[in-house]
Amino acid sequence: MIFPKLPVLKKLSQRFLNLLELPFENITFVCVQHILETTGSLFEALTRHGAKPENIYIMGKFYSTHAETAERMRKELGLKYYDSKVPIRLGEFHNYFSKDINSLWVQVIRKLKQAHNHSIIVIDEGGMCIRRVPDYVLRNFNVIGLEQTTSGIKNHHQTKFPVIDIASSAIKKHVECLLIIETIIEKLKSHINLKNNSTYGVIGLGNIGRSLAIYLKNKGLRVNIYDIDPVKECPSGVHKCPNVIDLLNSSEIIFGCTGDHLPNESWFSEVTGEKILVSCSSADIEFLEILHRAENPLIERKNNHYLIQTAVYKDLDNKLIYRILNGGFPINFDRTSQSVPSMDIQLTRGLIFAGMIQAAALLETDIKYLPNTIMLDPILQRYTIKTWMQYRKSRLDFHSDLKVKNLTDTDWIKRESGKGINITHFT
Repeated sequence: MIFPKLPVLKKLSQRFLNLLELPFENITFVCVQHILETTGSLFEALTRHGAKPENIYIMGKFYSTHAETAERMRKELGLKYYDSKVPIRLGEFHNYFSKDINSLWVQVIRKLKQAHNHSIIVIDEGGMCIRRVPDYVLRNFNVIGLEQTTSGIKNHHQTKFPVIDIASSAIKKHVECLLIIETIIEKLKSHINLKNNSTYGVIGLGNIGRSLAIYLKNKGLRVNIYDIDPVKECPSGVHKCPNVIDLLNSSEIIFGCTGDHLPNESWFSEVTGEKILVSCSSADIEFLEILHRAENPLIERKNNHYLIQTAVYKDLDNKLIYRILNGGFPINFDRTSQSVPSMDIQLTRGLIFAGMIQAAALLETDIKYLPNTIMLDPILQRYTIKTWMQYRKSRLDFHSDLKVKNLTDTDWIKRESGKGINITHFT
C-alpha cells in the first residue's frame, strides 16, 4: 500500500463493493479535493476496486495541498493530478480557481472523446466543479455529482444532473464537525495565545459555527454569536448578538463560519479596536473585502512551499485593526499531511467512499428519472459510523450534547440528512 490503511474504507468495500460488483472501471472520476494523506488512501482504495488511475482526474487547492502526497498520487498511483494555480495576491483565489476548473474539464473532454460507454462521477468540495460541467459532457454522458460542502449544495440548483448531498448527511453534520473544531482550536494555538479573558465571536449558526460556539462555551470562555437568520436558535450559555457589528465590537477573536462573503462598508466605519479574524470556511471567501484592502496582500514562495502570512488591515488613525490569520484561508489547513488525525478523518473519507458506491449503483439505473438532490444513503451512513465507532467511539465522549445512540438509528439519520430524496439500493 502507498497510503495509510483506513479500516472504514476496507469494511465498506467488503460489505458493499464485493457484494454488488459495481463497474468502477467504466467510470471517469472528476474531483476537487483537499490533498492530504488520507485523500491518497481514498483514491488508492478506489483503484483497488477497479477504477482505472488514468480515469481519475483530481485538482487540489494550493492552500491545503500537501505537496508530497500530491506527487505520490501522480507518480505512484498514476492518477491525473493537477495543481491549482497560486494567486499573486490574497483574496483572488476564486478567480484563479475558476479558470483552473475550466482547464481541468478541457483535459477531461479530450480523454472522453476517445472513451466509449463511460459514465462520470464528479466529486466536489465547494461546488465549482459541479457548476462548470460542460454541455458537451452533459449531452454525451451520464453524470452524477457528490458535494461535500453546504455552500456547494446551496448553489447547485442550477445543475442539470443529480447530486448526492454529502454535506447535509446526518453523520457529517453531527460528528465530522466535532472533529474539525478540535483541529481548528489546535491549529489556532500555533498562531495566537488563547486567553480566558478574551471574548470570542462566532458568525454563522451552521454545523461548524454552532459546534464551535458550544465547544468554546464548554471551555469556560465568553462567546458571542450572530447569524443572519434571526429564527435560528442560539446554544444555551452563548450570547446572541442583534447584529454583526455588535458582535465585532464586543469580541476580540472572531470566527467566520458562514461559507459566504461577510464584510461590508460598516465593518470599516462602525467597528473599533483590534480584531483577529479566523476563517473556518472553504477557500478565502469569509473576509474577502478586508483581504482586498490589506497592507501585505502578496503570497510568497520559498523552497517550493507557499508562505501565507497574516493579512493586516489598519485604518488611517489605527483605531481599527483587522488581522486575518492564514491569509483568510481555513485555519485548519496548513499544507501538512493531516488536517485532522487520519483515524478520525477516515469518517469523512468513508462518507465520500459511500457516496461513490451509491453513485455507481445509481449509474446502473436510468438516471434521467433521478431527482436533482439525493440524500446520502442512510444505510451507508449507518454502516460508516458504526464501523468508525469500533475504532474511535471514545472521541465522542467529551461531547455531551451528542446523543451517540442516534447515530446508528436509520430513521434519525433520514430525518437529519437534509432535503435530498432518499433513494436506497442497500440493506
